[in-house]
Amino acid sequence: MYYPKCKILNCFILFSAAEISTNVYWRTPFQSLLSYKQLTEFMVLQSEPVERSKEASASSQHCLSDVWVTRTSEIGLNDTQYHCRTHLGHLLKAGDLVMG
Repeated sequence: MYYPKCKILNCFILFSAAEISTNVYWRTPFQSLLSYKQLTEFMVLQSEPVERSKEASASSQHCLSDVWVTRTSEIGLNDTQYHCRTHLGHLLKAGDLVMG
């Protein structure tokens, strides 16, 4: 089991993994990083799969993709777009709403 640690640097959250036993994981509760109230709604503008060799693909259930999103609260106000790379490319299509 891996337990992520969080370090915030200039609005970027960096995660590092530490291996812990399953007994410690289930017996020691921990706080979540964010609640749903702290998330922002975004609209997917575009999703493009990243080309990878079949040997590099670890899972057939996931698709690494480049995704461009914008805040739904800013649609029509400005043209700010954010680029993300995600393993959920097989699910995300233009027009979908996501939280982040």
